[in-house]
Amino acid sequence: MVQLANCEGGRTPRFLTRKLNLLFLPGQLGLRRLGELGVCRVSCGSLLFRVALHAAVTTLSQIREGDPVETPGIPSYAEIQALVPGGS
Repeated sequence: MVQLANCEGGRTPRFLTRKLNLLFLPGQLGLRRLGELGVCRVSCGSLLFRVALHAAVTTLSQIREGDPVETPGIPSYAEIQALVPGGS
């Protein structure tokens, strides 16, 4: 869930009686435009899970087929451990 800045002061567009929450849809309006339209919170729904699942299945398929596994931008195990309090 993303809380947009326009809702911090409780501002709601005149045509709405309540704060507006939406489900994010890839390829549609971005967060900036949604905020301009009066959206207060945006949910990702299952998008993050589906993206992670796709990445996991793709990587597993590459390993199984003996293809090279590209990992640009993927943090190392040590970098992940550093994010966890007391992790080492």
